[in-house]
Amino acid sequence: MDQDGRIYFDRRPAASGALSYADRITIRDTSQVSIEAVPYFIPHRSSENELSMKLIRVDKRSGEKCEITLNDSDLRQLKQCIAQALAVAGQEEDGQYLVLRADELAHTVDSSDDAVRAVGRALGSHRFARRVAQHVNPESLASAFSAVVRIGELRAAITELRENLDGGVTFEDVY
Repeated sequence: MDQDGRIYFDRRPAASGALSYADRITIRDTSQVSIEAVPYFIPHRSSENELSMKLIRVDKRSGEKCEITLNDSDLRQLKQCIAQALAVAGQEEDGQYLVLRADELAHTVDSSDDAVRAVGRALGSHRFARRVAQHVNPESLASAFSAVVRIGELRAAITELRENLDGGVTFEDVY
């Protein structure tokens, strides 16, 4: 892989003609071990093409070779697990983390520090955090948090409007 993350794929048909594959991708190559991945592209008439990947690990000292093939579903699950683990790896402290999709929350203009602390206190309860992690869809939770933040913003705007009206503020640029 080059510096900016781009990689060259030479996708070509297998001898069987049933699927395509690309060149091996070197993940690690040291004096002791080599790990490579081979992507396979499996066409389906009735649905989207499927990606499968064979991981090959070779112990250079003993010559032992281990292969594992991950199907499309496995790869998607692994990708999600890696993304979550990387999010937690960015934190400096051990603890229990609830990893959820935050881009729904990102569009909100301001989030109250009080609200953030309140959510933190609620999730600080191990029992509550465990139940949320097990039983709540993270995307629904992110959407609910976003809605709560938006409601808070609207309430603040209404309060500000009332204060301006009660204070007799008549400047157009205020409104």
